[in-house]
Amino acid sequence: MKIYRPSNVLSGFHAEAPCANLPELLYVAEVWRPEKWEVHRHQHTEHWEVKLQVAGEATWQLADKTVRLTSGDLLVLPPSAPHQLMKAAKGRRHVIFLGLEPAAIFKRVPGLEESWSRVTEACVVPGAEAVRVPMRLLIREVRSDRPQRAEAIRSTLDLIAVEVGRSIVAAQERELLPRHPAVADACRLLEEHSEKPWRLHELGRFVGLSPNHLATLFKNELGTTPHQYLLQARIAKARSLLKTTDMSVTDIAFEVGFTSSQHFARVFKKLESCSARDFRQKAG
Repeated sequence: MKIYRPSNVLSGFHAEAPCANLPELLYVAEVWRPEKWEVHRHQHTEHWEVKLQVAGEATWQLADKTVRLTSGDLLVLPPSAPHQLMKAAKGRRHVIFLGLEPAAIFKRVPGLEESWSRVTEACVVPGAEAVRVPMRLLIREVRSDRPQRAEAIRSTLDLIAVEVGRSIVAAQERELLPRHPAVADACRLLEEHSEKPWRLHELGRFVGLSPNHLATLFKNELGTTPHQYLLQARIAKARSLLKTTDMSVTDIAFEVGFTSSQHFARVFKKLESCSARDFRQKAG
């Protein structure tokens, strides 16, 4: 494995051939790109590329259209799909992406090839939140040297491929105890866009309920308030960043949506019973 930090990014890493036992995984990267940074038009002739926009916005020029990605969106690029990242007007962009040749995965997961075969040109999957968690797990395993590393990377890669396939065909999984649709929509907004300064009236407007009605439903179904749920979502992202990046605690605080490092420190200690620095040290 060759792992390095690209010179033209703010933070992050790029790993080539991250696991010798899994040649289908060609590379994995997590990077924070600066303002006014672009990727020139190119294409990958023999492999797929999957990009998750974790935070910020990105504008891509594809074969015959321009698409805009926001937090939680997925860009799936089949072989030979041309793509170019345009310069951002402002704000840094956080992205996780990987290159793979999925034939071996298709053999391990029957039926998966049918989902992926629907993609004949670059496509955007909005709000592909189900891909975020296995992407994070893959980053953790690639960067570590833990026991059963190859097995963990293989199983995580398979899960990513399954969730990408499900996202492509917009598969709907029925919940045993479904939430109220407005509560489910509100949770999705708070999780996928936790960096935004949400207010109850604004959230209610997005899901079509009055602020008081939404707050009551939230309390009845989740036992908490929308604001507390938002703080929990921010701290969950902060935990992941503390484990998988070398960003400073202050940068992480602003990345996940806090307006001051002091407020972040208070909330983190309340929810995790330790400071962010202690958490990072224990996480190793």
